[in-house]
Amino acid sequence: MKFVTFMSSGPGRVIRVVAGLTLISVGATAGSKSGGWWWALAAFGLLPLGTGATGVCPITPLIERRIEQR
Repeated sequence: MKFVTFMSSGPGRVIRVVAGLTLISVGATAGSKSGGWWWALAAFGLLPLGTGATGVCPITPLIERRIEQR
C-alpha cells in the first residue's frame, strides 16, 4: 500500500509524468528513423503521462482488491 500512496503523492505524479515524457521522446525519436515498435513505445508513454497529469493511479483498485482478499 505504501507504493500506491507514494505514486498518488506529488513526487509520484512527477515521476509518472517524467517517465511518460521520456517514453514518448525516445519512441518518437527512434520511430522517426526506423518506425514500427518505437511508435508503439511513444503511444504507451501517453498512459503514465496522462495518469500523472490527472492524478489517477490505474493500479490502485487492483492492489486494494488484492489486499482485501488476504
